[in-house]
Amino acid sequence: MKNQFLSYLIYGAFAFAPMFVACDKDDDDNSNNINNTKEQKEENNDNNGKTEDNGKQDEDESSLKAVDLGLSVKWANMNIGSIAPQYSGSFFAWGETEKKEEYSPTTYKFYEEDENSQLSLWLHGNHWNYKITKYSDSAYLETQDDVATVTLGSDWHIPTPEDWRELVNNCTRVWCEIEGVYGYKMIGPNGNYIFLPAAGWRSNNGISCAGDAGIYWSSYINVGFYVCVVAFHSKSFDVKSESTNLDINGNYYSFINQRYYGCTVRPVCNK
Repeated sequence: MKNQFLSYLIYGAFAFAPMFVACDKDDDDNSNNINNTKEQKEENNDNNGKTEDNGKQDEDESSLKAVDLGLSVKWANMNIGSIAPQYSGSFFAWGETEKKEEYSPTTYKFYEEDENSQLSLWLHGNHWNYKITKYSDSAYLETQDDVATVTLGSDWHIPTPEDWRELVNNCTRVWCEIEGVYGYKMIGPNGNYIFLPAAGWRSNNGISCAGDAGIYWSSYINVGFYVCVVAFHSKSFDVKSESTNLDINGNYYSFINQRYYGCTVRPVCNK
């Protein structure tokens, strides 16, 4: 599955230079591994507080807070639906605001079966013809379809590609482990940091590559098919050798055409 992901889901990606070190141990009492994501995700989606702190993560981490990394926006200290920074939180299809059990074309909000359509997917051994009912062209998510705004309020939104570019280009990235969970520690210019767990992604009823890779949504879609995402991999991946598409001018973002996949969301808010 990892090879499939690397060979045909990613159309361009950023090249990390990961350092494997032990992150400073947070003061959180939870110690579940990222592989417990499937069980944990049903229980941890009620901790979406909107309080802010000074960007340090040495206080109560049981609620979502805005962290000032010294960038143009503040980044949440955890994913939507999570109870602690190291957990994956909930998974969402692009443009959907509710989690669900199955992430497939037939359950996607903005796909509709249409036998007369020229759009087709290979599904369960047959071609499934469908039409796109919304976001069929290049666009940013509308407010009502932005899970961050719907969940947290008007100050919050799913990061734009520009938000992700600023984060990746201006932060020190460290591949590390927190409480048994692997991911990237993003250290801002002012020394404050956030942790992006390698939560994997969901398709159909399963989860793939938890602990090894992560896909985080942005708010932008290109030509109705390719959603801009941030994708990263553990140090066990030789990014440059997996595919020539993975190192295009050091670009940090990717486009995937599976907008119905369940991916994690790290919200941002305005300063």
